[in-house]
Amino acid sequence: MSIKELVKVSRFYGENPDFLLAGGGNTSFKDKRYIYVKASGFKMASIGEDGFVKLDRNALNRIWEKRYPAFKNKYITFENNTEISAAVKDSASFEKVHSSYTPDHIVYAGPEMSFVEDLDGIGQDINQYKERNWCHPKVIAVKMTGVFALGDEENSSHVIMLFFLDALKIAVYAESFGGYKFMNKEQIDFIKNWEVEEFRLKVN
Repeated sequence: MSIKELVKVSRFYGENPDFLLAGGGNTSFKDKRYIYVKASGFKMASIGEDGFVKLDRNALNRIWEKRYPAFKNKYITFENNTEISAAVKDSASFEKVHSSYTPDHIVYAGPEMSFVEDLDGIGQDINQYKERNWCHPKVIAVKMTGVFALGDEENSSHVIMLFFLDALKIAVYAESFGGYKFMNKEQIDFIKNWEVEEFRLKVN
């Protein structure tokens, strides 16, 4: 099977209401190196090759073969879709979501979002993050893999992911209006140290 055949099969089932409801559903296939998974937000009946997320199977397998102290005692939400896949391609692509757009992004997703090139070095990356921000990262993006949201409770990890996705949406839409602009360091530090927001940070 190939990605073109996956598109054909997906459209075949997507065009028939007897097989699914409201254009939803999921399809995927894998070869020896990659797995292709239908991304959220694409209708099966009209999906194209850009509607599938391409994931490296070797990179994914490495996640389960090791223990990561960074994830210890944390609830984890993982996401990947077409836009995330493009953002985690390399550090330059992730630049548009690495910092904060609003005070709520700081409170719920952290003062910056961490990008790691290699899972083997994640401990060092997290230590450097903590030195800069005096807190544990809530969002960790792994190159060519996807994004992890780390919360102290199950619901909080979902909320953190929602704020990451919101930041990504801002970055993507801003490209049509002159480009993105983060809060500056003084504004971020003010929110981090503001008494009311400090309390919110502790409870979220």
